[in-house]
Amino acid sequence: MQKLTTQKLWLDVGCVLCAVLTWKYPTGLEGTEFSGGQITGPMLNMFDIGTLLFVLALATTFLFPRIASIVALLASLLCFPLYFYFTAPGPFRRILAANIL
Repeated sequence: MQKLTTQKLWLDVGCVLCAVLTWKYPTGLEGTEFSGGQITGPMLNMFDIGTLLFVLALATTFLFPRIASIVALLASLLCFPLYFYFTAPGPFRRILAANIL
């Protein structure tokens, strides 16, 4: 019973940290040219959906921990492309160009 509570607590702390980081990260991107691009626009929309999914995972952590962990994993996968684009734009473009051609 104690292990289950500890796991829920770690999941809750992880969801809080991810939700706060994703909430603060794209602050200056909304309403810019970045949000209307053919590739970057959908990435920003995915990032926004991922942020909301982190909040949903946070809310469901104590009632349904397995569902919350799946939702948090999905949220991280949705947020990954934007982080990857800003961390390594060169490899991101090469991977994207290889998949388009």
